[in-house]
Amino acid sequence: MPPQRPTPPNPAQPQRPQSGMNRPAPVPRQPQGLRARAPQARPPAARPQYPTLQQPPRAAAPRPGADQTRTFLGGLHFGPETVVVIEDGNASVYPLAGHEVWALGRVMSREPGVPTLRVHSSIVSANHGAFVFNDGRWHYQSRQTTNPTYINGRRLQPDARYPLADGDLIRIDGDLGNPDVQGVIIIFTVDQNLGLWRSYPLPRQEGRTTYIGRASAPDTIVQNVPYVSRRHARIDFVRGQYVIRDIKSRIGTYIDGRPLRGAHVLQEKDVIAIGDCRFYFTKGTIVYDQRVGAGVRAAAQPTPAPSIAVPAPAAATGPLMPAPITTALGKRPASPAPSTAVQPAPAQIAQPVMLDVQIDDKTVGGRHPKTLLKDIHFQIPQHSLVAIIGTSGAGKTLLLNCLSGKDSLYNGHTRYKNQEDLRAHYKNLGPMIGYVQQSNVFLPELTVFEEIYSSAKLRMAEDSSRAEIQEQVDSVLRKLDIYALKDSPIKKLSGGQKRRVSVARELVGYKPVLCLDEPDAGLSYIDKDKLFTKLRDIVHPPRDMQRTAGEDGSERVLSIIMVIHEIDMLDMFDEVIVVAAPRAKDPGKRNPGRLAFAGTPADALRHFGGARDFREMFKNLNDQISDPDHITFRPYEVPGLAPQPPLDA
Repeated sequence: MPPQRPTPPNPAQPQRPQSGMNRPAPVPRQPQGLRARAPQARPPAARPQYPTLQQPPRAAAPRPGADQTRTFLGGLHFGPETVVVIEDGNASVYPLAGHEVWALGRVMSREPGVPTLRVHSSIVSANHGAFVFNDGRWHYQSRQTTNPTYINGRRLQPDARYPLADGDLIRIDGDLGNPDVQGVIIIFTVDQNLGLWRSYPLPRQEGRTTYIGRASAPDTIVQNVPYVSRRHARIDFVRGQYVIRDIKSRIGTYIDGRPLRGAHVLQEKDVIAIGDCRFYFTKGTIVYDQRVGAGVRAAAQPTPAPSIAVPAPAAATGPLMPAPITTALGKRPASPAPSTAVQPAPAQIAQPVMLDVQIDDKTVGGRHPKTLLKDIHFQIPQHSLVAIIGTSGAGKTLLLNCLSGKDSLYNGHTRYKNQEDLRAHYKNLGPMIGYVQQSNVFLPELTVFEEIYSSAKLRMAEDSSRAEIQEQVDSVLRKLDIYALKDSPIKKLSGGQKRRVSVARELVGYKPVLCLDEPDAGLSYIDKDKLFTKLRDIVHPPRDMQRTAGEDGSERVLSIIMVIHEIDMLDMFDEVIVVAAPRAKDPGKRNPGRLAFAGTPADALRHFGGARDFREMFKNLNDQISDPDHITFRPYEVPGLAPQPPLDA
């Protein structure tokens, strides 16, 4: 019998935090100005319980000197597709599940079966636009409006439909070069691990300082991730303006993609970036998605099949009211629900994108250029273990170097979380990418602990204490099952153990993406199996490890990508990328590596002639490219993934 569900919230209203279970029904929208509420521990129960997200009562204004952070979303997130609306210094979260169309505007939609993402800015039209689910994905439908709408900096044409991707940033404003304080920021995401959206009003007292850092302290905007310093940046109120400075942090601070050097006067709608964390400045307030740590990880995990009420019209001319229709997390109804609301057609569930890789061509040489890779485009989902395989000389390691940012000399892009191009923002995003090269590089005389501790000092924030570093090192060694070897000299380890030490050197810092070049080279079958199993457990932590998720950098790894040779173990991976270079007729020339397949291992078997196993699959591929007089190979195009223009186009 499924667990008893509490009364679900009305998705036509943005979700707001609550501080308990079994609260009364949501009250009408209240003015903002709420204090942050501490997360309440759940009592142990045999079955999972889910809080109802409701509107809290109005709170008193924060007194000067107190923590002024206001929370606008609890840890529970319904998904997968979600819209975050930032206006008036607040963040509102709307789960889109349950309807094919959501209106966006200043007034509630009167159209039957259509809920509204209501905003209050005076520059937003009454019927400004809509979010539409069509052909298996969400789109933004623009309208004829007084003030324009932008997606990722591009101005939209009216009465047109634009496909949306994870992380797309929608702006409603007059001129992005001179933003209006009434401008609205909208974020489209499919990330089911949203943190706590918070609003921090900056004090307007001459000489008052607010810090951004990982340490919980007064006058601090807290982002508790390992690469953020205890005090990473400071914002001072000087002569009526907010001035931000970086405090000699290791990875730096960025404003709208540019490195912060010296002092910068914050302008309306400035985006402050520290690694992959974003802070939005609007109306003297910092709005940000606070990453959850071990203390609140359980609340932020996707929970098993929570319910969301789908609104249905009370009357043909009346606004939408809640109806007892539910949609499970990450799933759409298998059959039509008894409601006048239109239900989305079943479709493949969108996955948060970790990397969007598009290599139009990779060419080397000056007077006699050679194209080594050509027309490769695929996406790597978050929380995935990915294998890159291919024929000899197809450019597997070269592809890994391009998508990791080590090689930026190619035409195309690698977008981190489907947003910034990794090449253009490598100084900021480079620390997010770990890279383990094929050969082991360390001093064999050192012990395992000494080697990993030295690496942690270089990768963690510069002000990390010895206790923090040691705890991080011990945790990573346990994840890779080499903790018992911590006092052993590296030179006495086996080949498989040394390889895991090399992985630990990168894993010890905050690395959402980890790239490995042929980690299985020279290892026995048993060592390969153990290595791949440990890496899979890092991407998909076992149930007993999820309780402590967030304590160290290894828990935050979202995707691991590796070039491998052991094709018999492909079923251990979530995704497989296959590249191939057809043999050229001229022995002195070579054809560029092309994408042969991108998808799940099971789909790869079906794609290559319904192969029974991976060896037969590889043989079928080799037959397509080996005879230069009878090439039957056709480059693979990922369904629904069209080439994209540059971000600055």
